[in-house]
Amino acid sequence: MRRRTTTAATLLALTCLAPAAPATATTGEHDPAPVVVATGLDNPRQLGWDRDGASLLVAEAGSGGDTCAGEGPQRQCAGLTGAVGLVHDPGARTGGAPHRVVTGLASIAAPDGSFAVGSDGAAATELPGIYAAAMTYVPPEAFPGVDLPGGFARQLGSVVLGGHGYSYPVVDLAAAEARLNPDGAQVESNPYGILVVPRTATTPTHALVADAAANTVWRVGIGGDLRPRVSVFATYPTPPDDDTTPEFVPTSLARDADGNVYVGGLGSEQPGAAQVVKYSAGGRELHRWTGFTGVTGVAVAGDGTLYVSQLFGAGAPGGGEDGEPVAPNDDVPGPGPGAPGDVVRVAPSGERTSVPVPFPAGLAVDEEGAVYVSAWSVSDADGAPAGPAGPATPGGQIWRLGS
Repeated sequence: MRRRTTTAATLLALTCLAPAAPATATTGEHDPAPVVVATGLDNPRQLGWDRDGASLLVAEAGSGGDTCAGEGPQRQCAGLTGAVGLVHDPGARTGGAPHRVVTGLASIAAPDGSFAVGSDGAAATELPGIYAAAMTYVPPEAFPGVDLPGGFARQLGSVVLGGHGYSYPVVDLAAAEARLNPDGAQVESNPYGILVVPRTATTPTHALVADAAANTVWRVGIGGDLRPRVSVFATYPTPPDDDTTPEFVPTSLARDADGNVYVGGLGSEQPGAAQVVKYSAGGRELHRWTGFTGVTGVAVAGDGTLYVSQLFGAGAPGGGEDGEPVAPNDDVPGPGPGAPGDVVRVAPSGERTSVPVPFPAGLAVDEEGAVYVSAWSVSDADGAPAGPAGPATPGGQIWRLGS
């Protein structure tokens, strides 16, 4: 079965189907309106926390570059515009760009810089000032006869470590997929989310990487010879020659205070097919939430409340009476007509409610319960001017939602 992952071409096609008015829902009248805490981001994706727990970490997939190939809607441009950024004291901010701590990461985007892929995931390591980025893979044939920027190809399909003015790939997950192919489907890799798991008394530091195209969550550890060891934490096979069953397509990762791991899946972008799975630290499935649409971010609050980004939005499944989505609400900061997307709140009781967020991606929750989300996650820093396709849209942002 051919996986449907979050690529520029797919997103462009689906955006043409966006509704003329926000198809969203609200968590309730008592919740404050979202606040824009950071602006000027290039295709912001995964969110997390730096080692100090006070600075918000964001992966920026970049805005492509000047090396282009293809024609018309298929034209893609490559460059080293991806980055990892920090937003200091996000609970008190109301705008401004992040501080980029890693730059020069590979990026592929539409000619206007939108719908980029590249450094889609980022996480802090246990080394001060060193960050890990999950880099998508694009096959060489996507840019035939074109000289790509120096170091570009080596980053693709890898985990890259960066900081203090340098970056370098440390493990090739595309090669691991070619060697192991855990789900038994076609060989394809698209590392999209990353989670660094700190050492415990029984487990060394390691990283989990959600590989959307490999349909697998990889576990990356460092052996005694300092070489990365790649194994399978979870994989999601589908029946051979089955072209109808939605695939899981893991995109996002989170971890709770007990060390349990949460994996969000895109569900082949089919309405209601996306899921979130909770695992023990060792990879044993503990719980599964279903009925989502296009999951691109997950986060867990201290009280066990689960937050889920739905890239194109579908309300809160089961959030209203008789399982219907709760009522829509237009209380959204900034321009946003026609922009789909929402963040679903799943209470410990199982009740689901949602709040509208245009094209949401990564999620993070602070100790006070405030929720942060990447909004306009398919826009570069400049956004798009008004034109025949629709109204003007802002550049990539980070929003703060009420708890």
